[in-house]
Amino acid sequence: MTGFPAPEYYGEAVEVEYEDSKCAYFNGIQIRSVQTPGQDSCVFYELPGCEGPAVIGTGNTPDFPFSIRSFVCHQKQ
Repeated sequence: MTGFPAPEYYGEAVEVEYEDSKCAYFNGIQIRSVQTPGQDSCVFYELPGCEGPAVIGTGNTPDFPFSIRSFVCHQKQ
């Protein structure tokens, strides 16, 4: 995940290019999930250049969220 291209507009949703059963991809970079108990409608990802975890909007799946749609990045200070 080194060199992850952070979104140009921080705080806005960025569409994920595509996903498989385990990870989402943005600009060809794999975004791995860090699953959080009790989260079924979004999952958190650690992204370089982002402050704290980015929130990824997903399909409302109770198990692993297979339908990852977008993420929001807050720029590190």
